[in-house]
Amino acid sequence: MRRQRPLAALVAVRCCIVLTLVVAGCGSTASAARTIGTPTATGQPASATAFVRLHAIRTSAFPTNKVSAFDATSTDSGKIAQLFDAIRALKPFPQGVVYNCPMDAGVLYHLTFTRADGSQVPGTAKPDGCESASIGNGRAGQILDWDGFWSLFAATLGVPMSALQPFPSSNGNSEPYAPVNVP
Repeated sequence: MRRQRPLAALVAVRCCIVLTLVVAGCGSTASAARTIGTPTATGQPASATAFVRLHAIRTSAFPTNKVSAFDATSTDSGKIAQLFDAIRALKPFPQGVVYNCPMDAGVLYHLTFTRADGSQVPGTAKPDGCESASIGNGRAGQILDWDGFWSLFAATLGVPMSALQPFPSSNGNSEPYAPVNVP
């Protein structure tokens, strides 16, 4: 019986040593496992220093819509980080729910977030239909209930809000969903 007690104590000590090494090891690798948007040691989101460039172009799934061209680039890391984090924070659309969305003309902004090392993260922002935005292959988040998204988007890219209107009007200005004469 006496031999079992020292053996149990030895096993307990070894377990404590292994547990200490595991916990210490986790602390040393935490920075390598940090995801974009989580605070760094300075308290800023990792995305605040991660991206040095944002490029956005506008396309339409329906070429007959004649969407006006849009091609803008920002190098303001702070604003880029704010937009990136805002997109990541959008509430996802619930699965299994049927939506009756406003008119969808197939307009889509293709976003490319570029890091200092040249690596890129794609994203999208959809200004019509069920307005949404996404980063990478993530689920689309709802913009429908956030009026400030498009002003943040425009400010990040350094363009006026009017530049985001996809359809040219008869007077040369862009207007949302400008009526088209049908013969």
